[in-house]
Amino acid sequence: MVHELKIAPICFEAVTSGKKAFEVRKDDRNYQENDVLILKEYDNNAYTGREYAVILTYILRGEYCKDGYCIMSIKHDNYRNTLAILKALGFETVSYESERHICIFFYKSSEQSKIIYTANCEKKCRHCYDVHFGHLEQVWEYDDEPDNGERKVSDYSYTAISQYTEDEVVQALNEVNKNINLEYEYEDTRIYFDNIAEIIKFHTEKYNCTKIE
Repeated sequence: MVHELKIAPICFEAVTSGKKAFEVRKDDRNYQENDVLILKEYDNNAYTGREYAVILTYILRGEYCKDGYCIMSIKHDNYRNTLAILKALGFETVSYESERHICIFFYKSSEQSKIIYTANCEKKCRHCYDVHFGHLEQVWEYDDEPDNGERKVSDYSYTAISQYTEDEVVQALNEVNKNINLEYEYEDTRIYFDNIAEIIKFHTEKYNCTKIE
């Protein structure tokens, strides 16, 4: 379940920076572990427009809490925060989920031939970096006979982020583009796609992914 909550600027900054990993709230919404909180910054009796998503990992109720309140442990929702930034930057997005990851495929709809970028969000956040940015690429794969080649689609990851801000995402995309340009200094024909939906469908079926939005 998703809950939208007001949050003061000082607390908003503490959550987004990673310093604050808990929320103390009135226990009136039947909060459960794995619920999502959309924290909406509220200042001077108005919303500022800034939002940040977190996931509930543990909820403490009872004698250690003020009557009617609960204390909730939270972690950053890497998928929702990254998706919101990409949309704000003007990208078209489509998301697929597998057992271990949620992958966001994104591209600019205004381009005639498009690079399909990827943002792989780890569900369990097992590493210090949990969103890996890269792109899809068409490559030739050969069997034992050198002349028997088949063109396939693979994904490549170049850089990762652990802070979900627009600056971090833009920096990651710049790193991806820099590596693409270095790799294809003399040939840049294999990474552009016109049939976006077909390529994404083909790639996600290969990894047994399910479209979620």
